Amino acid sequence: MLKQMLEQMLNSLLVMSILKICQYTCEHSVKRLVRLNQIGEYGSQRLLDILGNHLDFTYANADIWKEFASCLLQILSEEDRLSFNEGENKHEDGNNMKTSRQIPARFTKVRNWTARYRYWLKRHFSKDMLAAEIH
Repeated sequence: MLKQMLEQMLNSLLVMSILKICQYTCEHSVKRLVRLNQIGEYGSQRLLDILGNHLDFTYANADIWKEFASCLLQILSEEDRLSFNEGENKHEDGNNMKTSRQIPARFTKVRNWTARYRYWLKRHFSKDMLAAEIH
């Protein structure tokens, strides 16, 4: 069992190293990380960052955008569940239904994500780009 865990970790680290060498442009490596995430061998948080970097450098296909959205939703739902549990532990007066539908600070206060959002609007979702996709 330990040997299998070490092999999985090495596999993950190897893919990460390869991905860094390819500077986030290698779709094959990204898809391999997606598969590792789907079987629970690679964390959604890390995959979200990798997918974000991949989208910064490439014009990715719909599958990559789908995985990015899936990771984002998974992370948001986990954070919602955590905030709900914190609310249950803090309140004993019956008002323990504390959840948050706000975007986590990690995505709004971090300069990288704000810049990324603006960049993606111009790069991936401009009128010219959308028109090219339709034709």
